[in-house]
Amino acid sequence: MRRRLVCALLAAAVLAGAPGAGGAAARQRKKSSLTATINGKRFKPTGKVPLVAAYDPGTDLLVIGGTSTKIRPRRGTVRILAISCIVDLDAGVFPAPCTATTAQYSDNTYTGRIPGTPTAWAGEGIGMTIDSYDGTRVRGTFSGSLPPGIGGATGPATFSDGRFSLVLG
Repeated sequence: MRRRLVCALLAAAVLAGAPGAGGAAARQRKKSSLTATINGKRFKPTGKVPLVAAYDPGTDLLVIGGTSTKIRPRRGTVRILAISCIVDLDAGVFPAPCTATTAQYSDNTYTGRIPGTPTAWAGEGIGMTIDSYDGTRVRGTFSGSLPPGIGGATGPATFSDGRFSLVLG
């Protein structure tokens, strides 16, 4: 009985990825990504919280964001990044530089059972370049620095090697 169940699940998994079985669209749609080096630490979203990308053509507002979580018993790290900028994606002129109108980054590393106050940076100072937009996916780079916000932030947060490839949703 168990062997039949395993075989059935394996066959379903293979058929899901086979051409003509709905897997072609999934293979065409590459996974979304958002990475950067922030204050010398690599930021790569993890966990079950999805990456966010939204665009409003009426206001030309593009918002991208992600969350990186590493939670273990009695300790953990939750880092959140969100950047918004004004850029006309429908104009079709790329690369399209834009200055982030608002950006926010927070880092909450804690030990014990109750997380403390996050260290956060917010404001302007992130430069973003949109490299391509095909109507559903936006790709680009970003870098710069943010002034300190709340918590124990004493100096600016520096962003380098920021890259994203996100499906708008």
